[in-house]
Amino acid sequence: MKEIKASTVRRRYARLPLALALGAMVLTPALIGLGASETEASVAGKGETSITLSGDARLRGFWREDAKFGNVDDDQNRQLQHRMRLYFDAKAAGGTSLHARLLFAANDSADRAMYQWGGDRNSNVGTDYFFVRVPVGDVTVIAGRQAGYWGHKLKSWDSRPERLTAFYRVNEEVSAWTYYQKDKEASPADLTGVKDDDQTRYAVGMRYNTPDLHAAVQVRHTEAEWTNGNSGQELFAFTTYKVDALTVKAEVDFTFGDRWKGPNAPAGTPTGDPVGSNVYAMFLGLEYAMGDTTLTAGGVLAKNGWVSGGGANFDYITMFYNTDGGHGLGHSNVGWNSDDREYAIGVGASHKLSPELTLGGKLAYLNGKDGRRNLGTGDNWKMATVDASLAYKINASTTYHVDGIYAKPSSLPSGWENEPYWGLSHRFEIAF
Repeated sequence: MKEIKASTVRRRYARLPLALALGAMVLTPALIGLGASETEASVAGKGETSITLSGDARLRGFWREDAKFGNVDDDQNRQLQHRMRLYFDAKAAGGTSLHARLLFAANDSADRAMYQWGGDRNSNVGTDYFFVRVPVGDVTVIAGRQAGYWGHKLKSWDSRPERLTAFYRVNEEVSAWTYYQKDKEASPADLTGVKDDDQTRYAVGMRYNTPDLHAAVQVRHTEAEWTNGNSGQELFAFTTYKVDALTVKAEVDFTFGDRWKGPNAPAGTPTGDPVGSNVYAMFLGLEYAMGDTTLTAGGVLAKNGWVSGGGANFDYITMFYNTDGGHGLGHSNVGWNSDDREYAIGVGASHKLSPELTLGGKLAYLNGKDGRRNLGTGDNWKMATVDASLAYKINASTTYHVDGIYAKPSSLPSGWENEPYWGLSHRFEIAF
């Protein structure tokens, strides 16, 4: 780790954002060429204060063909994309810490839910997350736009919620938390009138963690504070359990109340009343390690119009579901194409041919009812998918990936041509 003397660093905090931006422009070209163990930079500060800079970058290109399964004349998508992220972590005296991530040239971002410099949503520089941790006795308070990760990516992954969190570590194995989350804030015009379009969430959760068992559960209430807005509750949990060479992964998400039903449901959920049934999803996956080879098997079920949340990175069964994945080849979220139900089962394997080269593949079968959006409306639909992947570690900081997908529908609603969807992607992943 490099040490930069405090005397070389300006400590006028009002100039910190500018210093970070300029520092990123100067440091990044040099850092990318170094090994990962050499590139984390530490800046010494007054007393117990220290600042750590790190980051990552991605450069990729992909080609997707027939995502509409032949239902349009020219359904082709070819892109070149890139991004860089700079991580800023500061520790102050007394245990308080500040964490931020700056996102540069993120032309691959489908969700630009971040702070844009100068308020320009077309800016290619933004603050992806920004939060502080403050120890208050036995409780740690976390406030700001936080980095949200949960379970096995079924519910959500890499989201950036606005939260005020209180975290308490009961002992070495058990911790508990509660948070207040603001999803939507009324505009200034609304605040002076009679309308308040806020959406607020309140949650409590608990986590248990040992070398063999990791499990967490969370209960959340959502309050839609607008005219005819409905409230609802969620219960979601996940676990990872290891027994010798076998790893078992599971995740569930259950919703209750009127929030996720009928015409008042959020975008992406059914417009028709699911006949009083609750919306839910569940996932089970198995991994078995045999030396340099790992075998996988799993299944996922989404009922009554359940749709995965922010992030949409679930790809354990097939990357067909991974719409925000690094490969850029995902076609749909889990449950995205079904008002009634959708399930998928799959098997896969990966093999490390050498310390640098790993190959992988997956086979999956998807089945849904009452397809919508990309698959039209009505009837059942079926899909078989094949995934292939290659990862080559060029050096300590850089890995090159090649990914491919082939999805063949065997039954689509009337008027659809059942042409296969396929895609090919390659990318550099760089950590510094």
